[in-house]
Amino acid sequence: MKAIKYLFIAALASGYSASAMAQDGTKADVQAVKNIISSKPADLDKQMKPYYKENKKNPENLVAFGREFSMPSTL
Repeated sequence: MKAIKYLFIAALASGYSASAMAQDGTKADVQAVKNIISSKPADLDKQMKPYYKENKKNPENLVAFGREFSMPSTL
């Protein structure tokens, strides 16, 4: 019975830490996109393509990227 309790506690702890780690990537990705947009490169679409592919299932990042395109100085 103790083994089941420990497994359950480990599963809960890993679930809580996984969501905390995901938010760090969001800030880093948005900052990288902000730097790309502010440099105004000629091949912006080619530089942004890896970020779109990496975050296509992360709507928070995609919305943040869109906000950065529309209002670059706010983030």
